[in-house]
Amino acid sequence: MLDRSSGIHRHDLLRLATSLLHHGFMGLAGNGMLGAICHDLLSIGNVLSNFTENALASDCVNQGLFKATMLLPPDKFLQIVEATPLVSVDLIIRNPAGEILLGKRNNPPAQDFWFVPGGRIRKNEQISKALQRVCRAELHADVAKATLLGVYDHLYEDNFLNQPGIGTHYVVLGFECALQQGQTVRPDPQHSEVRWWPIPALLENSAVHENTRRYFTSSANTFSFSY
Repeated sequence: MLDRSSGIHRHDLLRLATSLLHHGFMGLAGNGMLGAICHDLLSIGNVLSNFTENALASDCVNQGLFKATMLLPPDKFLQIVEATPLVSVDLIIRNPAGEILLGKRNNPPAQDFWFVPGGRIRKNEQISKALQRVCRAELHADVAKATLLGVYDHLYEDNFLNQPGIGTHYVVLGFECALQQGQTVRPDPQHSEVRWWPIPALLENSAVHENTRRYFTSSANTFSFSY
């Protein structure tokens, strides 16, 4: 393990390796024997991605951010995705100009769409700790304040492994968030880039996912139902 005083952390190396494998070989997959080799390399990239998440989780445990939780292998987690909704948090982050921070997703669901940062809540993890973990993992920044905006259903026809016939259902707690002052955000391997968007621009752009646009419509946090 590299010494932290060197300024290079193992998480940064893992993220870099994952990103290189993903972007370097995705375009070649499907081209005969070369495509098969690239598919194997992409599988290694997925393993690295899962290892990165475990490494980050280990550090969060050491820092007292949340109790130790079981991180399931992808095939077992897919069974959960197929059988039950997932509870997650989304971070609606504004800058002083009122712009919203969005990232362009590399992975399904919502692949290639612009989306607010977010992630699932782990078992035994408090909501406040999940917000902080997700913010640090996806943006390399810290939440200063978070206020619940509303609860939302996010339904997708695909899943994180792109296995056919299995959709994903998130029950999402949407939070208006402010970051600690003076921090610069940068994307993780799940996102090709992050950008600040004026609200009128994101509402009009079809590259911004509809589930993100819903946070900024007048009926976004209406909690009444008619049957």
